[in-house]
Amino acid sequence: MKRKILIVEDNVGLSQIQKDWLSRAGYDAVTAMSEPIARSLIRKTQFDLILSDVRLPEGDGISLLEWLRKEKKDIPFIITTEFVSVPDVVRTIKLGARDYLPKPVHREHLLELAEDVFHPVATVRKQERQLFLLFVNHIKGRRFLLLPIYYLLPD
Repeated sequence: MKRKILIVEDNVGLSQIQKDWLSRAGYDAVTAMSEPIARSLIRKTQFDLILSDVRLPEGDGISLLEWLRKEKKDIPFIITTEFVSVPDVVRTIKLGARDYLPKPVHREHLLELAEDVFHPVATVRKQERQLFLLFVNHIKGRRFLLLPIYYLLPD
């Protein structure tokens, strides 16, 4: 079953681009142009991730996140915005947002964040392997002692 992602963005072109990126990566992406439309969709559909702009024509992404928390819906939430504000960043993180992305959002970064949300253990293991290899590459003359350990790491 495909993971379902809600994109809340009033810029139709941008929301379509993000929807295409996510769809090509195997996700089921749905778009909403305002907070009321997003709330309506959330009431009807179980989403696995919400990607929301802060500024919307009706409402905003932060109030949508607050509403989700009041409704006891624990859906991973990522905020995007052109206008980064430290108080907004702090507020969204305190509300439990997974990340706060400044625009323009890059395809690779968005897909990496989605992967982190849906497969956190795989992401941690990948990072552990990368750190281990970095460590091994910095040990001169003793690498041969550590390489067998690398192959013992779980997949």
